[in-house]
Amino acid sequence: MKKILFSLLTILVLTAMVPLKKSTSLRKQSPVLTAAGQNISQAVNSEAGPSVNGQGSITFEGRVQHFAFHATMDKNGKVSGSWESKSPGQDVRTHGTIDCMTLVDDHTAVLSGTITDRSGSGYDYVQVGDPIWFKVRDNGEGANNLPDEFTDYYISLSGCYDYGFGYHNIENGNIQVKP
Repeated sequence: MKKILFSLLTILVLTAMVPLKKSTSLRKQSPVLTAAGQNISQAVNSEAGPSVNGQGSITFEGRVQHFAFHATMDKNGKVSGSWESKSPGQDVRTHGTIDCMTLVDDHTAVLSGTITDRSGSGYDYVQVGDPIWFKVRDNGEGANNLPDEFTDYYISLSGCYDYGFGYHNIENGNIQVKP
């Protein structure tokens, strides 16, 4: 009995030491694919860093303001994105870039950038080139979660610091913070 066990163990060890060239070759010819049909090694290598996006509306000073934004951080830490605000009741539309993003935690992000476009007669002190700052909170998905939150855009503040401004519950839409 000991001889049989020793022989089986020897065969098992020797088999494990032999390189499996055919298996390696088959792997190269048949990559594992994601549901979208993308090679999994490509998906892992091209994976971006954190991202934050959202859209919705808030009522501010009795008027509806629509907002939308998106920002991503690449694997080197460079942030890129854009934002848009439309306030029909205040006759102003602004648009800009996002070049700074800080994740305060897994649900909260601080973003800042620059105004690149402006139209309308409201808030005439808001100008192209002004810095802009805002903070968002993703409170999860589904009817059982609290509404997502948005601070509003703050003109003339820059950097990715948490200035401590309070939130407004968004009335519709969704915010997603992806660490």
